[in-house]
Amino acid sequence: MIKCKECGTQISNKAEKCPQCGAPTKRLGVLKGTVLVLGSLVLLGMCASAMDDDDSKASSNPIEQVLDAETNRQMAKLHNQVADDQVAQYEMIKKSGDKMQICVHAGLVEASYVQAKDEPNFQKWNAIKKKDCADAGMPE
Repeated sequence: MIKCKECGTQISNKAEKCPQCGAPTKRLGVLKGTVLVLGSLVLLGMCASAMDDDDSKASSNPIEQVLDAETNRQMAKLHNQVADDQVAQYEMIKKSGDKMQICVHAGLVEASYVQAKDEPNFQKWNAIKKKDCADAGMPE
């Protein structure tokens, strides 16, 4: 059971909205956030793949090389920002105590570090994900 953030009524933690006042629950917000994050990661993966394909057609034009380098820097910055946002969301979800959501979000953080090509943080979050998922009763 959870308490409605609007009216304080005790409601099922599986409810999408409060039966008393109709306010959406945190569960629905987290679900929407998770879907949004997954979509963003897929989009970033597609962009990274397209950039990798373009790398094979490297230009000999110095201006295009500078632009390509700047695009790569901006993409790296974006990947790191996504990873930072994922960590912040994980910390927020961890406070809720829902072990399955914590496990899922640890996996999203891990995936964001894969996209960022950040091996040390990927390894760190892989270990965190394994522990969180084991705590949630998920087999390895």
